[in-house]
This record gives sequence, C-alpha cells and structure tokens, in this order.
Amino acid sequence: METEAFVHVLLFQCRKCERPLTAPKVAAQKNPEQVDAAEHELACSCGWSARLLGVEALRHWIFDWRVQTGRS
Repeated sequence: METEAFVHVLLFQCRKCERPLTAPKVAAQKNPEQVDAAEHELACSCGWSARLLGVEALRHWIFDWRVQTGRS
C-alpha cells in the first residue's frame, strides 16, 4: 500500500545575520494555504530566534512524498 503526503519546505532569512533558514513541514494536503498561515519556529546559529508565519517565507516549495506501507 502506498500513502501520499506532501513535504512543504519554507525558506526564511535570519533577521540578524541574514543566513538562510529552512522550515520543513509534512502535510496531508498539497494546498499551501494552511502551511502559509501556520507559525514556524526558527532558530539561527547566531542566536536569533522567532516564530514567523509561513507567508513571511521568501520561498515555498512543495514535494510529493510517497511512502510504502505494509511491507512484508
């Protein structure tokens, strides 16, 4: 049996040192609206951290993710 999910990867920028930060999220829907409306916990190695909405991301990619279940 194959289960389908979607991996959303959001790209943010640290507001202190400007390094790139990613926030991956697995969702049952491909539609980006729920992920864009959710808060994402971000932490940079420079010490900056914040909770930002997905809509604040610089980019948002979505990938189909299929998982084989019930393997013998």
